[in-house]
Amino acid sequence: MNENAKRILTEISSLGKRFLLSEVLSIFSSKYPDNQLLKTIEAAKTEGILKEKKGIFSFQDDEWKKFYESTDTNEKDHLELALQRQLPEGIKFHLENSHCSKRTFAAALLWQIRKDYYNWLPKDKLLKKIEVVDYILGYENWASLSLKARLIALDYKKIATRRLIEKWLRGNFHVDCMNFLRILKIHLDKQLFLELVSERTEGKLTDYQKIVLQFYLLDTKNIKNLSKADLEKLEILNKESKTISPQYARLKIAILNLFAGYFGTKEPVKGKLFLEMALKIAKEFNLKDWIAKLYNNLSLYYEEDFKAYSEELKLNAIEVAGEINDYDTAAFIAVNLAYSYLASGEKILLNKLMKKINAYVKTTNNPEIKSRILEFKSLTALYNGNSDEFERCLAEYEANFEITKDPRVLSKKYFTNVLKILFHIINGDIKAIQSVFENLTDAEYLEDDERKFLEITKIGLSNPTEAYMLFRKYRKGMRFFVEETLLFLAQILPESFLEDFREFSFSQLAYSRKRGLLLSQAQIYHAIGLAAYKSDMQHDVIRYMRFAASLYDASGMNNLSRKLRNLFLNSEAFVDLMIKVKENLEKVGIDKHLLNDLNNSVLSANDSLRFIGRIVAVVLSFANAENFNELAEVIFKSLLEEFPANVGRFEFGKGNVEICTFGTGDIPTFDTLYTPEPFYVSYSFYVGNNDKAKLELYNPEQKVDQLTIQKFYNLMVHLEPIIELMLLNFSRYRMAIRDELTGLYTRWYFEERFKEEFARANRTGEIFSLIFCDLDDFKKINDNYGHKTGDEVLKNVARIFMKNARETDIICRFGGEEFVFLLPGTSHNGAKIFAERLRESIENARINVSVTGSFGVVTYPSPYISSREEILRIADDLCYKAKKAGKNSVKG
Repeated sequence: MNENAKRILTEISSLGKRFLLSEVLSIFSSKYPDNQLLKTIEAAKTEGILKEKKGIFSFQDDEWKKFYESTDTNEKDHLELALQRQLPEGIKFHLENSHCSKRTFAAALLWQIRKDYYNWLPKDKLLKKIEVVDYILGYENWASLSLKARLIALDYKKIATRRLIEKWLRGNFHVDCMNFLRILKIHLDKQLFLELVSERTEGKLTDYQKIVLQFYLLDTKNIKNLSKADLEKLEILNKESKTISPQYARLKIAILNLFAGYFGTKEPVKGKLFLEMALKIAKEFNLKDWIAKLYNNLSLYYEEDFKAYSEELKLNAIEVAGEINDYDTAAFIAVNLAYSYLASGEKILLNKLMKKINAYVKTTNNPEIKSRILEFKSLTALYNGNSDEFERCLAEYEANFEITKDPRVLSKKYFTNVLKILFHIINGDIKAIQSVFENLTDAEYLEDDERKFLEITKIGLSNPTEAYMLFRKYRKGMRFFVEETLLFLAQILPESFLEDFREFSFSQLAYSRKRGLLLSQAQIYHAIGLAAYKSDMQHDVIRYMRFAASLYDASGMNNLSRKLRNLFLNSEAFVDLMIKVKENLEKVGIDKHLLNDLNNSVLSANDSLRFIGRIVAVVLSFANAENFNELAEVIFKSLLEEFPANVGRFEFGKGNVEICTFGTGDIPTFDTLYTPEPFYVSYSFYVGNNDKAKLELYNPEQKVDQLTIQKFYNLMVHLEPIIELMLLNFSRYRMAIRDELTGLYTRWYFEERFKEEFARANRTGEIFSLIFCDLDDFKKINDNYGHKTGDEVLKNVARIFMKNARETDIICRFGGEEFVFLLPGTSHNGAKIFAERLRESIENARINVSVTGSFGVVTYPSPYISSREEILRIADDLCYKAKKAGKNSVKG
């Protein structure tokens, strides 16, 4: 062993006989490169100087003594090293050699733990250090208890003995008031909790403690029942909370979050604003636990109109929570995301996410998290028609309420009855709902959509027509239970209303298609099919139940799909019969070869039905695609359900070829159309007379059999004419939405998107801006240089516009040399800055013929504007004013 390695081992020996690799890397990396430290430890293991067991390295006794005697570690060094250690026995080793008093050593450790807490060291590591402090002192001191309270790790049974509560009431327990109250709120009855908070307000308090106690008196109330006086008190607390420390920042964020929760459904724009204010503070103080929660809360505002962004926020939230080992929060948010994947039929993403969620569950006994997960699993089993699984999950869900006093968990206790009602609706047992309502007492914490759903359902049992009219009234404000309500109404409405119900359901279907919600589409087709069944319209029953079954299949709800096929289509009765025959033959001991042939026939029949369902689902999903990438994603998504690829490529066109890929990595060039090992398949076909399409799937680490290869080509033979038709329609659609000369959007497309953006702004209050641009003196260019040069100028200007715009911006050639920009989510000031940038870019462009532009900027919502026509007119007027003021300018 060389001298440098010996020197490193000598330094490592100052940690004692046993140590962790992570400790070595964190303590000595400032002196030695990590690779050098790792090589030294590996060499020492090889030479027998070090041993490793379960991640802990240990010196041989004689070797350690030899190295340690060569160190010059003093008492102060031992204290400094102890502060950086994770291994409990290592910290105790430094105590023995530091010659500090136990109180001094423990105080230094506690101060370091406090710093580590604010630097987001994982909670489990901090708790181990606190346990060492308790061991050193021989008791739990107030500082140790305070830190445990911050980590939400106090034993609530100790709290229930009132020992800590009494100390806290007397003001002798120096704990972060906010965290301690959080623990009390979870583990004590609501009335007792309120009595304790009121009693504590009578003692001596700091300004911070006063605000915290008053906040909790408000936070304990049902958020929907906050009075005007409560909101005024909350506003006062908000003003008194100055963000002068992390504690005050947390308090301020909690107040803003409560405001956001109150205004969430009443005034969404206001609720979103409070969340954004809270998130800004959380980021400023690096409060990662709150950052994760606020990302999740903010994502709810974008679920309807910006689904991809909403999912991105949730993924960010899960990542941030994971960084600080806050698996409770990560699990809670992951369940929210799971609902989104379930609704969209994202089976692969959902399965991956469920593995994460199940791993999170193993790290926590939090009843709230268990409640959320069991609720999700119950609903999934419910939608899949899996009665046994539903009953099992529901029993666990109900049992979970018996092990907690947390009001947030208990507030959802009523939801077991909502689940039972949904179960009876989906299974067509409407009469059974009445008995559930008899057990459903008025729930204090009913969500608005839940209340509406239950009201409609209860009225519908005695007066179906009134229930239907009430639903039509409520529908615009309902985000949840829409499809379930349609399924209920389809089974109870008199025949005279069914035609109106059918038309209404189709309008809901268009909305679900636009958002790509496969499960929602399946449920609506299911409802339309049930209505057709009541009207004895057999052709429509077969048509819509087939769509519903295929979409249930695509959403992963195979049991429910199978049930519909058996009840309404008779398409799986043969398969069920074969399964029964097979089971009977097994009992009497028929030849194994015959049984094997029969089993293969069953599998083949099942596979054929799934095959048909897959094609129908692909066709229905194509209706939502608006560009080549979205078309390709539909194809890839479908194929990934069947084939083990992790890289894909889809090409379309001739000359100017469009390409869409998924996965990471390249696909090598193959001399053959397919190979079983590694898995590779390629399929090419012509679209129309000129364009060619080519699809490739690849997985370098996967081997498949010839049956899988054959299955791919069988599926593609059926999909090819469908894909060709969609690509032809896409090409025609693109011609309709894109201006042939400039490549910008056409006026027709702009008008459609403008309608959507205007409606969304009226619904959510989300702002957008519109810019009207007219090129200055463009007629002179055409007159002096000719129309060909004028066309080149328009193309150059269009390129400048596209270069400066975001993907979400809609740039339209409105007519001639006029252009319109639709900018979602852009403030007036932001739009003016953008218009000014466009103006400068045109003016300074290096093109053969110079040109300038005049711009008018309008932002909506505005108290002075009531229609889309007014927005365009005002933008046009402002553009005209810019021209009158000397051209080449921006007015807004």
